[in-house]
Amino acid sequence: MYAIETINLTKKYKNQRGAENISLTLAQGEILGLLGPNGCGKTTIMKTLVGLLHADSGEFRILEKNPDEELSVMSQVGCMIEEPAFYPYLTAYDNLKILLRFYPELSHKRIDEVLELLELTKYKDEPVGKFSMGMKQRLSFGAAILHKPKLLILDEPTNGLDIKGTAKMRHILKEYTQNGGTILISGHIAGEVQRICTKAAVMMNGKIIDKSSIDTAIIEYGSVEDYYLHIVNEKEAEQ
Repeated sequence: MYAIETINLTKKYKNQRGAENISLTLAQGEILGLLGPNGCGKTTIMKTLVGLLHADSGEFRILEKNPDEELSVMSQVGCMIEEPAFYPYLTAYDNLKILLRFYPELSHKRIDEVLELLELTKYKDEPVGKFSMGMKQRLSFGAAILHKPKLLILDEPTNGLDIKGTAKMRHILKEYTQNGGTILISGHIAGEVQRICTKAAVMMNGKIIDKSSIDTAIIEYGSVEDYYLHIVNEKEAEQ
């Protein structure tokens, strides 16, 4: 089963930046990392998949369904894109409580579970406006997993986290896929993609220029960083 399938998906802005002819598949239980510099189109792809942007052309399916025809499939998706946005004068608990209203099948116990998982329980009654960047990032991830989605779409999930927080996030993501979840993440740090993902797609100037499993990249090039540099340098030499 494909959690994500895109066929020639294109979204361009007026300045002609964006993403062009993106074709990829992500099977259930995998973690795919979109790897490339800022501005290469990673976030554009993610925004299009979750409905924040409308594609210019191409098509995509989420959990083998077309969201335009079966919008309910998006209830199985959790996303974390760009900077965390919360009500700064409300507590961490109350911010998640607002989100919980969209999921009547879940009890308030779920909020406590998420806060404990992300080691935020002792801060649950503090205003989010007083949180550090890393704490806001963890809370944003908590909002993404609150409703127990089957698919996570995460834009640089370890951004702003310290070493301990990054290791914790890595553990949570791997455990999530071991329990049947699927993840699409973006990143510009090859080492993190290597540690977290099972597959990588290298992006450059709005296009995917290569795809590989992490194991294959390590076997052939020694590391994901060396794989990325080889692919990018080879592409630049062609231009």
